[in-house]
Amino acid sequence: MLSATKSLRDELTKSHGLPAEASDKEVLSHAKSLIIGKKISANRVLELGSQKPADPAADGNPSPEEVFGKGHVSGGMPTEGNVRVIPMKEKFDTTKSTAKWDGSQSGKKRAGAYEAGKDAFYWETMPGMEHTVGRNIETATKKPILNPSQFEMAKIGALTKHIAIRDCKSSIKMNEMDEMLVKSAIHDDEWVGPGAEKDAMIGSPRRLKDHERHAFMTKGLWGGEEFKAGGSKGFDVSNVKAPILNDSTSGGQQAVPQYFDFEAIRIPLLYGELVPFVEITPTDRGGAAHSYSIGTPTYVTTASGSAISAFDATSFVTTFDVTFFPVSCGILWGRDFEMDAAPNFGQIVVAQLGDQFKYQMDNWIAVGDGTTQPQGLNNASGTITVTATGASHVTMVYNDGLNLMYGVTKPYRKAFGGDNTMFVSTDKMYKKFMQLNTGVTGDTRPIYGMHLKDYQLGDYHFAVQNDIADGTVFAANLRGYRLYRRLGLYFELITTGQTLTLANEKLLFARARFGGKLTLGGYCAKMTSLQIG
Repeated sequence: MLSATKSLRDELTKSHGLPAEASDKEVLSHAKSLIIGKKISANRVLELGSQKPADPAADGNPSPEEVFGKGHVSGGMPTEGNVRVIPMKEKFDTTKSTAKWDGSQSGKKRAGAYEAGKDAFYWETMPGMEHTVGRNIETATKKPILNPSQFEMAKIGALTKHIAIRDCKSSIKMNEMDEMLVKSAIHDDEWVGPGAEKDAMIGSPRRLKDHERHAFMTKGLWGGEEFKAGGSKGFDVSNVKAPILNDSTSGGQQAVPQYFDFEAIRIPLLYGELVPFVEITPTDRGGAAHSYSIGTPTYVTTASGSAISAFDATSFVTTFDVTFFPVSCGILWGRDFEMDAAPNFGQIVVAQLGDQFKYQMDNWIAVGDGTTQPQGLNNASGTITVTATGASHVTMVYNDGLNLMYGVTKPYRKAFGGDNTMFVSTDKMYKKFMQLNTGVTGDTRPIYGMHLKDYQLGDYHFAVQNDIADGTVFAANLRGYRLYRRLGLYFELITTGQTLTLANEKLLFARARFGGKLTLGGYCAKMTSLQIG
């Protein structure tokens, strides 16, 4: 019977890093780990732990099961007898705290859920019925934005290293902890993206199957196609079949754990000027979202006994189709950094992705062209055009802001509670509004007050997106905008080229797909030709 004898304890303490104060259970667990890691022979452990001399005639080295007794497997990690190998998740903090708004989403005068220090959230919807004007039934779910756990960040870093090494022949080094983290992710986590078979999709998040784990560890989940590194574009994807994602540009997406995919947009959700107020719809398949909008029926009053005409349902239900567009985010890192591959590698990658997406998602919502990117407010159909006071390029007056906001009629302004209705324009235009004075002779006090940092015009928040054309301002209920997010990311590492070589850098592309547009034109009014000099 194997036990934690003094002989076994002394040798493990002297030669194999066992703490002197270790319990008997920890002695046996440490011995088991050393056997599995081939740092000590099972015969040697038997010799020391049973206080019996080793049998010179013994044939071969016994297995850990023969030494410790047969046990069971839990969570992909073997446990035998009363000796338990600690799973990876117990070596890290798995706590997920709720993120807090930083204050960029609202002015100081704006009371409500977006104030600095309050729990951050986003509005998630499912594909299906779109908005109705002034609806009383809430079809979106308010979901908290959670900070990633230490364990998730560690796995993100390890998976990113593995992908870079596997597909890009990267010089990043995987240590033993990285390898265990990757194994934990592919065995225990739920994934999204294409499966290992041709045209197979992992739509709803689920655990990988055995052959999918093998595909990820070897060639990646690319429908069984070989994925080759090299060339000026980093990857040769000419032999990857397009039907995997109905996308002839990339030919497919790399499957990733669900938390990996969401972390790419968590930061812009939290810190964006526009995106926290819109509705986000995750969708797991296809090249477009096909849905519909429903209008508002009309009631008719008549004298008693008089017949009425049936409500004309022409255009009562209209189609609402959104195309998904590929979007890439570039991250530069130095080759020296890559050689070291810091422990917080995953956190650095996620922060970089967030910095890029923070700008990009707001840009789509404001000015996206709808042809190569999601359609923004500037190009939405059916929006209300409000004419500035006087002739073209007039001097701005108070009524310009008033007329613009009231260009969005009350049912649209007050829909979804009205808390997401705001002005949207550039920082330069906000300054122009704050310069407006009372207009009373001799009274130069600014009509919107002196609190420049509030970004508030009267009762309405002023959101900033600096790609909007000079002199253009929107009033919009942003909950009327829906952003569709295709599940899944993939990476492309570019290592060649004079600029990258001279800078001793590499360029990592993270690629995803989004679609979006305003659900009904009435949610947005637009004014142009305002003077900004």
